[in-house]
Amino acid sequence: MGAETELGPLVEETVLGIDIGGTRVKAGRVGRNGEVLENREIPTGSKRGRSALMEDLRVLGDSFLENQNVRAVGVGFAGLIDFGEGAILSSPNLPGWDGIPLQKELRDTWGCPVYLDNDANCAALGEAWRGAGEGHDSVVTVTLGTGIGVGIVLEGRVWRGVTGTAGEFGHISLDPLGPECSCGQKGCWEVFASATGLMAEAGRRCPDSSFSSAYEIYEAAGGGDQVACQLLEDLGRWVARGVRVICFSLDPSCVVIGGGVSGAWDFFSPFLMEELSSNSLGLGSRGVSVVRTELKKDAAVVGAAHGAWEVLESLGC
Repeated sequence: MGAETELGPLVEETVLGIDIGGTRVKAGRVGRNGEVLENREIPTGSKRGRSALMEDLRVLGDSFLENQNVRAVGVGFAGLIDFGEGAILSSPNLPGWDGIPLQKELRDTWGCPVYLDNDANCAALGEAWRGAGEGHDSVVTVTLGTGIGVGIVLEGRVWRGVTGTAGEFGHISLDPLGPECSCGQKGCWEVFASATGLMAEAGRRCPDSSFSSAYEIYEAAGGGDQVACQLLEDLGRWVARGVRVICFSLDPSCVVIGGGVSGAWDFFSPFLMEELSSNSLGLGSRGVSVVRTELKKDAAVVGAAHGAWEVLESLGC
């Protein structure tokens, strides 16, 4: 930006990154250097059904594409993705999307190249490209939100596994006698360490609790509320148990903790680090860097944008 012609200022080429989560849809116009130039956010409104969310996506995308030099769109979606086909395989937190060829539908809607991936993969790409994982050759990003998403980046590329579903650590059962998860199993990591799990645990411990959101628990902990502080201490230990599984499985150089729950980092991270260091194998001293997100709510937006830039490059654009 800033260059001029006789016709006026040149508009910087950008792409649009969209993060479709279980609770919110975030979108941002992103430059080639990963800078988010403008962003917007709307409720997912999953209870209204797929067609209503598709219309919301169209309006949101049009608001960026109509007056800007947007070359392509990258989308991170909260669910299992058939990356090759550009379709949703399943989404426990967004029902009604199974089998939907979302990449084609959005490409037809906007008439431009579209990149589609799992939202956690996009968050990992974003953190590895321009966030807390920059400079590391192996980065795992754990997104603690409505559920838990895990993205794996090895040497700058997303590792998806044979079937494209690698990284679903949120649905590893850590307690087979624990609460039931939306996936049908019991005691998944997600039911203990996500915002949904935090609220459910608050309800079990304090049926008459006035907490109406995870954010209210963070605020109460900041005010010294002992119940809130204990909830976040326990959450930190559950986060650590899942991170330990990731580290023993993948041995990354960096694990980035993001998502809405990372807003309570100052309250739960001391217990996360303590728990990681409490095993006989000394995980906390093995050189794994466990850090808070730098991109915060823009991580998946930036990562989806990175994917969109790669699509344009593959097309020779």
